[in-house]
This record gives sequence, structure tokens and C-alpha cells, in this order.
Amino acid sequence: NEHELELLIGGMPDTDVDDWTRFTDYREHEMNDEITRWSWQVIRNWFTECKSWLLQSATGTLRILVVGTSNKLPKNMPNSL
Repeated sequence: NEHELELLIGGMPDTDVDDWTRFTDYREHEMNDEITRWSWQVIRNWFTECKSWLLQSATGTLRILVVGTSNKLPKNMPNSL
């Protein structure tokens, strides 16, 4: 499947959570709200595989491109927290 092919080609990358936080659409919370900061801290402490799974669930891909998440997320794909 696509997921396995992506892993074979590129391996399991570590997700740049700082990049991810900058380009997330915070709809119900602000970036500096306590719950938001706590959530990102929890995600930062996850194993690479868990962060990749969450990123794939939210965006459909395992990695954030060099150009950042703002250019990676499809227009019809939610990127909100």
C-alpha cells in the first residue's frame, strides 16, 4: 500500500513538531493556550512512529516537506487543533 511504499522509500522520519505547530490552524484555541502548549509537549515526547502516525492521520502523509506544513496540507484536509 501507499504507506508501506513511503516507508520503504524514505524511512521513518522524525517529525518537526515546531514546524507543525507554526502551521496548525488553531480554531477553538490559541497557540499559547495552556491546553495547546500541553498537547504539543505531549506530542514532542512521543516516539517517532507515534508522531508519524498522528501526522499521517491529519494530513495523509508521514512527513512534513522541507517547505513546511503550510505548503504540504491539501486545501480540503483539516489541519486544526
